[in-house]
Amino acid sequence: MDIDELKNAMEEKGHKSNAPATEEEIKAFEEKHGIELPSEYREYLLKIGNGGDGPPDFGIVPLGFVPEDVGMMSKKAWTALVRIKEPFPFDGHTEMEWTDDNIDELWDQCISGNILLGAGHWNVVWHLIITGSKRGEVWMSGEDDWYPDAKSFSEWLDAWLKK
Repeated sequence: MDIDELKNAMEEKGHKSNAPATEEEIKAFEEKHGIELPSEYREYLLKIGNGGDGPPDFGIVPLGFVPEDVGMMSKKAWTALVRIKEPFPFDGHTEMEWTDDNIDELWDQCISGNILLGAGHWNVVWHLIITGSKRGEVWMSGEDDWYPDAKSFSEWLDAWLKK
């Protein structure tokens, strides 16, 4: 589906969105972090809304925001986005075994090349990939693993709307 079809489908099903973002707000975010958002997500922000109802259990968060139930350390990292320009490190389903010796290395991988889209129950979080070969894809992470959820932002929304 293209962005207009997604918008119509969301409206027909009674899903609510926040007011759309402005081009200036999006550009300010991109310039602040030295990145360019994937085009489908930009279109969503401009034509549908800056967050609102969506696939995550608690909805899609506005650009640059972090879900409320994310811990304080995580909230700081996901707001600062200090590793957003780094290549997204995963190619496929990736299991992580956290230890005291590797926590910093694994955390750096988790915050590289992506932004948060929203959170669900059981510590599940959805991410939009910004850099690397998986750019534009939507991935899910749990406490111990990462895996691809959709090839694109619009595919992710479309699959949710068809449920």
